[in-house]
Amino acid sequence: MLQGDRVYVLDWETGKIVVNKSLRYASSNAVAATDTIAFVSDFSGRVEAYPIGEGEFKQRWGYVIRGRAIGNTVKLIDRDLCGIASADGFFYVFSAAASTPDVWMRYKSTTQIAKCIGAGNNAFYVGNEAGRLSKIVIDERIGRTAWEFVGGQPFSSPPLI
Repeated sequence: MLQGDRVYVLDWETGKIVVNKSLRYASSNAVAATDTIAFVSDFSGRVEAYPIGEGEFKQRWGYVIRGRAIGNTVKLIDRDLCGIASADGFFYVFSAAASTPDVWMRYKSTTQIAKCIGAGNNAFYVGNEAGRLSKIVIDERIGRTAWEFVGGQPFSSPPLI
């Protein structure tokens, strides 16, 4: 959870603070997390990685997405991958599988993303303002669009997986 210039990780059962880290830049925009890394985005589109738990990175890790982060973030339960959507129609998947954080892939939507993303079954689901829901399979690092559903209106809620 983000609060000003701090990122907190709380124990699921007790609510006690497990991690309390100072952020390099204050943010209240978005945090996506795997089991070991929190990817924190600020309003300018800068994403920085912070280790969850013990230890530190040898050097700071950062990446700049196109546009600011929008909507909720998502995580694949069975993989060290999480995702953030941007206001410019991109969906970014970040990886914590190696010792260094990484951008796993980037998906470009045909129109602005409707704050409508989901994760499950080894895939991410991205809905856009044009009413298109795309299933992005992450079997390969490039990602692959498995199918698309086109409805008549923009999506108003994330898909339940």
